[in-house]
Amino acid sequence: MEDLNKISNKRIKQYAEEMPIELRRAIGALSDEVRLGIFFAMFKYGEMSFSQIRQELEIPTNYSGYLSYHLKKLENSALIKNDYSKKTGITNYSFYDVTEFGEKFIDGLMKSIEIDYSLKEKLETLKFPSNTTGFSGHDMANIDGSELTQMPLLRIPDQTV
Repeated sequence: MEDLNKISNKRIKQYAEEMPIELRRAIGALSDEVRLGIFFAMFKYGEMSFSQIRQELEIPTNYSGYLSYHLKKLENSALIKNDYSKKTGITNYSFYDVTEFGEKFIDGLMKSIEIDYSLKEKLETLKFPSNTTGFSGHDMANIDGSELTQMPLLRIPDQTV
């Protein structure tokens, strides 16, 4: 059986390597809830210092090493960058921000799950009680708008027991 495991692992690795390493690293980095929180805080607010990130996420000062670890993981995945610069009126020199790759990565993921809101709105206005169409509400949710115009309306009489 040991030989079969070696073959399977080679085969799995072969398929897994079809995804570019940059995407695998990004997915791995965002698979942790802490890093996901850090990333989306920066995505929402833009450039942030270490202290701002720590305060925003309510991470105690004595856990600064914990935050540093997760920032480094995000940085190694190319989702965020760390710039050192002196800014007028600010005592911090180190700032973190989402990279262009990070923005495109998240934008692509978010777009992949977008709902056609115009169709959703059409379906919302065409809600039928189940005794009118003969279809359950669940069935109606799975029908696209073109099918609705071709569907005959059936009136099923109310039954009294």
